[in-house]
Amino acid sequence: MSIDEPSGGSSMERLITLLLQSSEWEPDSAVLQLTEVFGNPQGSMESRLASGSDRALQADPSHDERELLRLIEELTEERRLAREPLQVGSLFGRYTILGEIVRGNSTIVYWAGDHEQVGPMALKTPHPELADDDQCRRRFKLEGMIGSMFDHPNIVPVYEFGEIDQVPYIVMEAVDGITMADLLQNDGPISPVEAARLVLEIAGAIGQVHDQGVLILDLKPQNILLQRTKLDDSGGQEWRPLLIDFGLAILAVEEEEDPDGRAMAGTPSYMAPEQILIGPAGCGPFTDLYAIGVILFELLIGRPPHRGVNRFETIRAVIVEDPVALRDLHPAIPAELEAICLKCLSKATDGRYMKAQELISDLEQFLEGVSSSPRNLTR
Repeated sequence: MSIDEPSGGSSMERLITLLLQSSEWEPDSAVLQLTEVFGNPQGSMESRLASGSDRALQADPSHDERELLRLIEELTEERRLAREPLQVGSLFGRYTILGEIVRGNSTIVYWAGDHEQVGPMALKTPHPELADDDQCRRRFKLEGMIGSMFDHPNIVPVYEFGEIDQVPYIVMEAVDGITMADLLQNDGPISPVEAARLVLEIAGAIGQVHDQGVLILDLKPQNILLQRTKLDDSGGQEWRPLLIDFGLAILAVEEEEDPDGRAMAGTPSYMAPEQILIGPAGCGPFTDLYAIGVILFELLIGRPPHRGVNRFETIRAVIVEDPVALRDLHPAIPAELEAICLKCLSKATDGRYMKAQELISDLEQFLEGVSSSPRNLTR
């Protein structure tokens, strides 16, 4: 946005005129424009004011130069404070911030209260420095819209999404639990039966997502919440997996457009080869089912099948290296479950499950066989 230099009046009047000319005024850009208007762009505003070298200000000796600097600094400080994370006890629209749940690479999720709802909710915003980014705002709007499409026991409900003071946000049900990544970090690999049951529930949620014409493209343990439900027959904890993030999800009609240039968006260890090489335009339901295979592998072994010393090594491995046979790493893993996992992880898309229901059927058949078999399938 460009602002024409106003003529006449005192320096303060010129400042006010500049601000009024901007219908979408922001302090950072205003300071920059003021610097251009008030003369020589070389050197800081402070040094030029202190030296009295600014021609516009010299022409107006009645104006207190330092008062102008103070106002500019005050406006800049307001801008800086607006970029800070939300504080406990502060208001964000009608929501009261109660605390921080988790901070990711680009988002922050808060506990939030609302007098219209019973109990706290989860309120998600971008990191403050990203809130002004048009692409970020579009992605938040799309994520909120996609998340609100589903009513499934394994998908966290989205109640509301929009913008408050030009900050995008998503309000979701607050769930007490841990991420699957936390579980793996704390406890390591889990039993084949427990792994199959978790993946079966996730596949059910993925099936509904795909039926609505949506691809997630960011399935990974960090984006799966585990809610404690009850003790199982052996006295161990039972979990209900919940999908909590649609930040990279796309609608099928978007696939060829890729409006935000997200060809390499994602976490390489959980990305299928076509997602890396082609981007969203080359993806389909089989891409999310590849990620489910990675998750199943990690639940059984304790790590994803491909993890290099850096991002580029991981990408190379995903594209060219076959995963190690699970039973070579953990002989107690049933051959049937290994076959299911490796089918998900096929490099060729036509070697994978094409639909979530196909994976569900094989997992159900495996679990039925386990329940009728006397053998012990513990870790």
